[in-house]
Amino acid sequence: MRSLLVPLRLASIALAILAVPQPANAQLLVPYAGYTNGCFGACSPANTSAFQTAVLTKANSSLTFVNSTFSGTATNTVYERIGDPANGIAIQDVQNFGAFYLTRTTNAIQDVYNDVFTLAVRWTDPGTGLGVFVGAISGLIQFTNDKLSVSFPTNTQTFSFTHPSGNQGTVNYVFKDHVVSTAGAIGNSPGVQIVGEAVVHVSPEPATMTLLGSGLLGLVGVARRRRRQREDESLLAV
Repeated sequence: MRSLLVPLRLASIALAILAVPQPANAQLLVPYAGYTNGCFGACSPANTSAFQTAVLTKANSSLTFVNSTFSGTATNTVYERIGDPANGIAIQDVQNFGAFYLTRTTNAIQDVYNDVFTLAVRWTDPGTGLGVFVGAISGLIQFTNDKLSVSFPTNTQTFSFTHPSGNQGTVNYVFKDHVVSTAGAIGNSPGVQIVGEAVVHVSPEPATMTLLGSGLLGLVGVARRRRRQREDESLLAV
């Protein structure tokens, strides 16, 4: 009987540990990586991790969006700031959500901008890096008083993912800054990056719980076989 009680006690202890809720502020290191694409107007952004631009052309100026790639390691509970300086109008940006460049052909005439810009943020699966999941957000472009602004909603955007590997989770990201560029002389303005913050939540793989349960059942089965073997040996000895 003792041989059966020991594995059962171990199983009970293990299940009790699993039942204890983890602290709400527990932080896990989560690798993240992804890329952005954008387009102007009623459109669907492209889907490419390579260098991509989108251009909005006016009579006396044009606005160019340059996409970006990003990667790093964040905690599971704290927002990670993504917004490094822009690289250049002909170079793909890194470590931000993309950048805008205003090109002016006439210095005395200011074009009217009241357009929509759609940004697609694609993240790779933090568990395996194989799957890609996407969230899209739209902003309003305005050009007044020699300043160009792209305003995004200030509320947090949330979307979830499930990969065949079993990894599940959500990505919450928020664009806290309005992007503002002072219009300079004729030519290209300095690039202004899209700044955002994001946190990736990843839950344990369901397969992990299945394996643990199988292991506990295996312990109980081994104990039962040993008990039966000892009972049979006792009967033979009589």
